[in-house]
Amino acid sequence: MSANDFRIVYPEWFDELAEFEHKGKGYLEGVIALFDGKEIPFTFYDITRFNQDFEYECAQKGFAYFENLVVLPAITKANINRAVNKIFNAARIPNVNL
Repeated sequence: MSANDFRIVYPEWFDELAEFEHKGKGYLEGVIALFDGKEIPFTFYDITRFNQDFEYECAQKGFAYFENLVVLPAITKANINRAVNKIFNAARIPNVNL
């Protein structure tokens, strides 16, 4: 199986309206990449929202930890698809043998 053998699955409710709304919110959770029988969850942030949440987490906990987090210029399907494709093609998924 190659790194190209994966599929991106969006939440069922993620339609054009939801894409528009999440672009404004600056984040999207619940996107999964299916690869070799594994589900790899992703969370996407735009840089503004990421900075806000990063600062909040650091102020509250003294650190910030976000698993499988990807920061994008804007939350759109095109940006998400491009990023996940690049991640898989670069074999940068922890704990998954690509």
